[in-house]
Amino acid sequence: MIRIYEGDPKIYIDENGASLVFKGGLPVMDGGLENAVIISLFTKKGWFGNSFFTNQSEKIGSDFEETVKGTINRFYFTRVEKSIDNALQWMIDKEIVSKIEKLVSNPSINQTEIIIKLFPPSGNEIELLLLQNGMNWIFQTTNPAYRRI
Repeated sequence: MIRIYEGDPKIYIDENGASLVFKGGLPVMDGGLENAVIISLFTKKGWFGNSFFTNQSEKIGSDFEETVKGTINRFYFTRVEKSIDNALQWMIDKEIVSKIEKLVSNPSINQTEIIIKLFPPSGNEIELLLLQNGMNWIFQTTNPAYRRI
């Protein structure tokens, strides 16, 4: 049983950036992989915190957000998928997940939909849905932490 007050503060991406949700005065916590994915995708290269790491493989940073904001043409989907692969490869290297599947689509003229499926060794697949409407992000999961009891 997962308790909503155990783990790390759950990060939610919304139209204003990142935020936390509070229930009963306490932040909703999450012990899952969603935070790691969000930090890996949305932390820009050159993040100052990387100066504390001597091992290059421990440094984080991604071009994901810039890539997704690019022009939607026949190369767009390949570029976005490659950016996701680059940002999340460390999770496979460290055997946190055995594989990652992603689906990038363009359901309407000003919208990008990205579904990322993580397959941890436990066998419990985690699916994340990222929607970009214009310049705004809306983040949802199929099983958000605040709904877990």
